[in-house]
Amino acid sequence: MQALDFSSAFKEIVRELRVTELIQVMQPLINIGQNANIDEPTKQQFLTLCFDANAGYRQLKTKQKSRELLDALSIGEMFEPGRLGALVSTVQSAGQTGNIWNNAAVFRSFFTFFELLRWLHIMQMASERLLETEKIGVVNPSEGIVDFQGSSMKVKLELILNE
Repeated sequence: MQALDFSSAFKEIVRELRVTELIQVMQPLINIGQNANIDEPTKQQFLTLCFDANAGYRQLKTKQKSRELLDALSIGEMFEPGRLGALVSTVQSAGQTGNIWNNAAVFRSFFTFFELLRWLHIMQMASERLLETEKIGVVNPSEGIVDFQGSSMKVKLELILNE
C-alpha cells in the first residue's frame, strides 16, 4: 500500500467509524470523580454513533484498501457485537457517570474502547502529517492530490462554469 493510499484509507476509517464524535461523547462518561447525570439525548447520541460506527465498519470491510488496514490493525475487535452491545446497554441503563467508573469491569471496557478510539485518531493525524503534509505541504481547497506511481504531486484544479 502506497503512503497516500494508507493515509487516505486511515482518514476514511476514522470518518466512517465516527471516531471523533465517539471520543467527544465518551469523554464525560469516563471522567472519574465527576458524577453527572447521563441525559436521554446523550444516551441516544451514543447509541446512534455506535450503530453508525458498526455500519461504517461493515461498509469499510467491503473495500480492499480499507479492509487491509482494518485487518492489519485488528480493528474488528473493537466492533465485536458483544462488546458494543455491552457498552450501549451500560449507557442506556446508567443514570449517572458514577455508575460507569465505579464498576471496575464496566470502566475497563469503556476506557479500553475510548483509548482505542483515541489511538486511531492520533495515528490518523500522525499519518496525515508524516505521509502527506511533510511530503507535499498543505493542499489548498482549490488543489487536489494525485498519486502517480507512488510519488505525490500537486495538481491545480480549475473549474470553468459555462452558463
